[in-house]
Amino acid sequence: MLAVAALCAGGCRSEEAAPVAVAPAAPVRAAVGASALAPRFETYGVAEGLPANEVSAVMQDRRGFLWVGTFGGLARFDGATFTTFLHDPSDTLSLGDNTVNALLEDRDGRIWIGTEGGLDRFDPATETFTRLIVREGRFGAVRALAETVEPARAAAGTAASDGTASGDSVTVVWAGGFGTGLFRFEPGSDTPAQIRHPARADGALERGDVVAALTPGADGTLWVGSHDGLHRLDPATGRFTRVAAALAGVAVFSLAVDAAGDLWAGTYDDGLHRVRPRTGEVRHYASDPARPDALGNPWVLSLLADRAGTLWAGTDGGGLSRHAPAADAFARTVHDITDPRSLDADRVLALFEDRTGVLWVGSYGGLQRRYPLSRVVERVASRPGDPASLSANDVTAFAEDGDGTLWIGTDGGGLNRADAPGASTGASTGSHFTRVRFDGPVGRGRAARA
Repeated sequence: MLAVAALCAGGCRSEEAAPVAVAPAAPVRAAVGASALAPRFETYGVAEGLPANEVSAVMQDRRGFLWVGTFGGLARFDGATFTTFLHDPSDTLSLGDNTVNALLEDRDGRIWIGTEGGLDRFDPATETFTRLIVREGRFGAVRALAETVEPARAAAGTAASDGTASGDSVTVVWAGGFGTGLFRFEPGSDTPAQIRHPARADGALERGDVVAALTPGADGTLWVGSHDGLHRLDPATGRFTRVAAALAGVAVFSLAVDAAGDLWAGTYDDGLHRVRPRTGEVRHYASDPARPDALGNPWVLSLLADRAGTLWAGTDGGGLSRHAPAADAFARTVHDITDPRSLDADRVLALFEDRTGVLWVGSYGGLQRRYPLSRVVERVASRPGDPASLSANDVTAFAEDGDGTLWIGTDGGGLNRADAPGASTGASTGSHFTRVRFDGPVGRGRAARA
């Protein structure tokens, strides 16, 4: 029998294995009742290969690898195993510091890593790190990263600084530092420009230079969350404009923009604020332990606006809060000591949605994958005599390629490609598969399509 145990998105190369999937396939639970609808989490920690259980940043790159930043180093997850990257004092091409705060993949597929020691950039081709910012004394830790797209500012008929023609857009990487303001990296340059608030007359640290959160705006501007509230930076002028006067002097720790274009700002000790940039309207959501539909905690460390329109807020001790837009209220998920598949810790440092819609949670207890909830369970099975059905019922692996196509490996039935409903039959519902069967020497096959 032909058993397909692992799949490679986009094809595997011997010198560099591509990820099988974002995470190993989990059994489907089709139990009926309220318990079946409760959030379920799968936990990954040191025992599974992470360098530390404190997970502070999560990101998926264009190849499908999941990158996990921890307080003990960096890890890359291929769906089955973790590869770790640690600081080596004797190796200048290693990770600069093991305490990872932020992760970003740029337009060229390079990984930027903000750490307590500064800023590194990882080259996937060589698997080496370049140190771009090195912390000096108390200041210089990089806590936030973002990428913006701007029009090239070259003169008419000339080339932009990175070689693009005039009028083309360029991408800029931003790094937010602790006490050092913002660093701007132009395309093709490893020497950043530094943007800071005007120095205070008394020489004290400007709270706006303690940057904790960054997110790009739709118009090419940059939203900046700092210990002095929320600002919008105009990259053309380098000027900061304060947004939401109510947040002046409040430490903004997290930012997210939802599908409606509203900006959400998570603060430390002042709950959550929703800002509508078009009107300037600000709505404050305070925490209230006595109300189950209120925010779980006033310290909001992480935010995520998912593709379904839901806002997730990770708090410092209050677990995970999910905002329901229709009711404009929250539902909480917290650690349950009696349930090993509940949220593993109530201090949630990082939130990320992968390309399949799975929510990943980073906390002081490790990395967790949250299974999406659904009241409808569709069983997809092999049907004898139907070549458009699944080839076998023993499913061993999944992978999604760059086009969003789902590939399914089976034990005994080979490989299946999930087609869009009605791809060849004209039907509007139901599941349709193209089977890939073994035909000749290893490495060769052909599709057997219904």
